[in-house]
Amino acid sequence: MSKQLVTIDELTDICGYFNPDVEINNGYGCDHPEQEETEDGQGYCLRCSCPLAYEATHDDIVNFGYSLDDNDGDWMVYDK
Repeated sequence: MSKQLVTIDELTDICGYFNPDVEINNGYGCDHPEQEETEDGQGYCLRCSCPLAYEATHDDIVNFGYSLDDNDGDWMVYDK
């Protein structure tokens, strides 16, 4: 597997568990069975608890060739 730096919105486009048809979390739902952040049984799509990716650190951003100025807080590292 190779790692890819993506924004959370880019991840929602490629994640098979993203569920935009929910009223919780501003339409950022997660149907992954390992998502622990839930409300009434529906998972939240959150950078801090994603079962498929993790929040990118400053080192991750630099290692992928981006400037720290490019960090808008939404970067994640995804194993594709």
